[in-house]
Amino acid sequence: MQQVAEVLRQERNALEGLLYRLTSLRALLTGRDEGFLTWAATEVEAARNHVREVDLLRAAQVQLLGAHGRDRAVPTLRQLAALAREPWSGILRDHHDALTNLIAEIEVARYGSAERARQGIRRVADATALEERRRPVVRLDAREPVGGPPELRPADAPPRLSSWTPVAFDDDLGPDDGDLTLLTTEAAYQDALTATGKLQLPSLIAFLR
Repeated sequence: MQQVAEVLRQERNALEGLLYRLTSLRALLTGRDEGFLTWAATEVEAARNHVREVDLLRAAQVQLLGAHGRDRAVPTLRQLAALAREPWSGILRDHHDALTNLIAEIEVARYGSAERARQGIRRVADATALEERRRPVVRLDAREPVGGPPELRPADAPPRLSSWTPVAFDDDLGPDDGDLTLLTTEAAYQDALTATGKLQLPSLIAFLR
């Protein structure tokens, strides 16, 4: 039981680290501080990977006990606490309560972060649409044919072979700093949304039932 209790302590620490980084990500999203969103999302994913590693270690330690729950299945933490003697029974119950609360807090933070990331993506989409409406429209056939309109052209004027005229390069026609900023901001919000979508911990939740 000592090994199981120790790995549960490690799992609590890992979940606290994940909650801290997820709370930091939510704060950046709430304050619309897009500059550090990608970094914060990367830290959330790293913390999640650490939680998964510790969770695998916990599952292995529980199997090594050789205890069984209902229908010979791997026991839950509640069942382990019921089978253990004091002081391990009380220690396992404390871990159960702490882990359950951490999972609930992580879920609330995850949902809030995901919703704010979606709002950010919608704001970027609206800003992009506004920029597109403001962009000047350039027509390739805007120049009048040589000699003026057909009805005013002299009878002996040579026919025009083509109405195409070259258009000089214009910086306004390509991506400008505003476009690049919007693309970068949208990518940062997408990173945050992706990170929050990977936080499901089904194995741990099943263990805590």
